[in-house]
Amino acid sequence: MYFWGIHVLDVAIIMAYLGLMMYVGKRVSKHIKGQTDFFLAGRKLGRLIQFFLNFGQMTDANGAATTSAFVFGSGIGGIWFGLQTLFITPYYWFMNGWFRRVRLMTMGELFEDRFGGRELATAYAVFALLGAPLVIGTGYLVSARVMEAVMVKPAEQYSPADQKVVGQYGEFKALDQLYASGELPESQRVRHEELQELKRKGGIKPYVSYLNENWFYLVYTLIIGGYIVLGGFEAAALTDAIQGVLIIVFSLIMIPVGLMRVGGFAGLHDKVPPAMFAMFGNASTGEFAWYSVLAILLVSWITIHGLPGNMQVAGSAKDEMAARIGAVTGGFCKRLMLIAWGLSGLLAYALYKDIIVNPETTWGVLSRNLLGPGAIGIMLAGILAANMSTLDAVALQLSALFVRHVYKPLFPAASEKACVAAGRISIVVILLLGVLVAKSAHGVLALIKFMLGTGVTFGAPVVLLFFWRRLTKAAVLMQVGICMVTLFLLPMVLPLFHGISENPELMVKTNAREVEKQVAATASDVENGLAVATGDTMVKTVILPPEGIFFDEVVRVDPYDPSSRLKGRGRFRLELYLLSRAGMDLSNFTSAGLLAATYFYNSLLPFLILILGSLLTRPTDSERLVRFYGKMATPVRADADRDLQELAQTMEHPYRFDNRKLFPGTQWEFKKWTKVDAVGFVLCWMGVFLVLAVLWVVLKLGA
Repeated sequence: MYFWGIHVLDVAIIMAYLGLMMYVGKRVSKHIKGQTDFFLAGRKLGRLIQFFLNFGQMTDANGAATTSAFVFGSGIGGIWFGLQTLFITPYYWFMNGWFRRVRLMTMGELFEDRFGGRELATAYAVFALLGAPLVIGTGYLVSARVMEAVMVKPAEQYSPADQKVVGQYGEFKALDQLYASGELPESQRVRHEELQELKRKGGIKPYVSYLNENWFYLVYTLIIGGYIVLGGFEAAALTDAIQGVLIIVFSLIMIPVGLMRVGGFAGLHDKVPPAMFAMFGNASTGEFAWYSVLAILLVSWITIHGLPGNMQVAGSAKDEMAARIGAVTGGFCKRLMLIAWGLSGLLAYALYKDIIVNPETTWGVLSRNLLGPGAIGIMLAGILAANMSTLDAVALQLSALFVRHVYKPLFPAASEKACVAAGRISIVVILLLGVLVAKSAHGVLALIKFMLGTGVTFGAPVVLLFFWRRLTKAAVLMQVGICMVTLFLLPMVLPLFHGISENPELMVKTNAREVEKQVAATASDVENGLAVATGDTMVKTVILPPEGIFFDEVVRVDPYDPSSRLKGRGRFRLELYLLSRAGMDLSNFTSAGLLAATYFYNSLLPFLILILGSLLTRPTDSERLVRFYGKMATPVRADADRDLQELAQTMEHPYRFDNRKLFPGTQWEFKKWTKVDAVGFVLCWMGVFLVLAVLWVVLKLGA
């Protein structure tokens, strides 16, 4: 009844779901007439579909897997890597309306419309296409990690090699526990380091999986590519409605079972150290102190402005109210899912902290151990749905950029049919490149941190072009060039050179620290009279090992030889290197401090370049600015003909909305709020406090 570790009932549910997605794509393909239909669903999506589209865009399995992983490793404070966007949600009430008002198809066209010329549009398309494999590869990798943890081989089927992998992991856990308590004998230190290196490289695990990643990625690509190539953005939007329901189901399905296993909320508090329920993490032991969360919030706010999907998600709405309502309702629903994922991370710690070696498999371990046949099928279909709802739209957004800013300039006489065909081919190529990233990546969490930090490259100029007339093309080109090189290209390329990745001067680590930490008592603690029973919460002095400063990880070249030279692995943290060269001593920084320093640097650098560069270069043509900001002030009508009439009137009288300027006679384009603006903003903040109240109640239950 089992097929590679999955029950046939679960296989049937997954196949039925995938078949439904292909059917939707096939049906919608009959409506595709041109680029507007393929890339923007004909600009006809109403509020309900906009809700599901925004919810699907914001909510993917990456969020479930990474949030539960962060919480498993850092306590509920880890939820803030995703939940910090809660405070940005009221901003969506305005932002999505602006993206609908520009009435364009791609983010590249936004730069053409505001500054003129193709340079920035092409630069944006190139940047987005270079970053696309990272986004798509992350989605692939998350799905693979969950499937890996579900498709576990029974112990009786282990080969001798499998037995060695699992046995060495058990040995490592025992030695690592002694190391953390400061009781590791000198004679065992070399063995501990050797096993630690193997664990970092995935060479030892507490279980063995049936999953063949190559076949998984191939089939996954064929399914996603199939229904998008057929149905375009409308297929993505309609399937997001189905996938949205599945996302909610898979986010909640394990919690009741987990609570029963652990003894309810009271049992959860008994088995999880109280420090892990703190709203913000401990700055001395984790990455999520209040200041690192503030840094993440700042960089997230900047990054969201430059996302490729902004124009298509908002632009597919039939009017700006549909775009605004869809954005905030989808956003708040996502925030509630984050709370469910965070609770799942606490349940994983309470139940399976001894068998989860890689936090990225937290969600898969929970699924395998808490759900039975049928329920696992729904879970896996939900995981696939969550990732597909993001990957499909991302692939389409990037396909639109390729067609509009690469293919069309090269072949200006290309017909609508040829452009749609080029878009379909580019989707397949983009998805395949995502597979290459997934195969070569060193971890999901590192990829997500990297992408968030690089998003400011085009996010910062979009922030300013909406509000500041003085922003110039020359300044944006300068800032984009510097940020693309220093935040994106060099951190990826430099580690490829041995002179960088193995340079002893770059192998520096933070100092090992002794900290007091609430932990679960071990058998030796009971024997020594430090605790009454194993599992009891106790305060213990533990040693936090050093961590690499300039690379995601610092490992041994030969994991079997603890005396082999050190090597940096993953992204080169150029921001931290430059700060250290400026005189900042990072050796005593905590994980939270390193994260905060990186993101504050990423946030401030582009604005400094943009403002200084704009003040020193020639202003943009005034007639272009008048037309652009006049269009931005013209509300979008649901009736397409009426909207064209309103826009024509604005082009004839571009100053007709100047009475709404908050600072008349200045270079700033802030507008006075309407009643709809004010009421919506207040309601959004009420939603923020409601979500915070839900989180607070969940953490206090059973305490």
